[in-house]
Amino acid sequence: INNRIYFGKFGDYAGIENKLYVNIVGGSVTIPSQTYNCGSPLADRNFTGNGTVSTSGGVTTISLTVTETIIGQAPVTCTYTFTK
Repeated sequence: INNRIYFGKFGDYAGIENKLYVNIVGGSVTIPSQTYNCGSPLADRNFTGNGTVSTSGGVTTISLTVTETIIGQAPVTCTYTFTK
């Protein structure tokens, strides 16, 4: 919707009611700062990041690099790849 993709289930976070979303412009993806109280243990987790969208041979691939930050802890960065 309007160059935005919503992920109804992102990772394996218990308690996440809202949807993580990414903005897409051309082949670039941005994950604006979003904070959700979720996970186990339950905590305010902030998600940010970036990525790319590419299409080859009729297959679209979205690659994301996501940084999760919990106050008082070191940030954790993960990569995700989705294909359609």
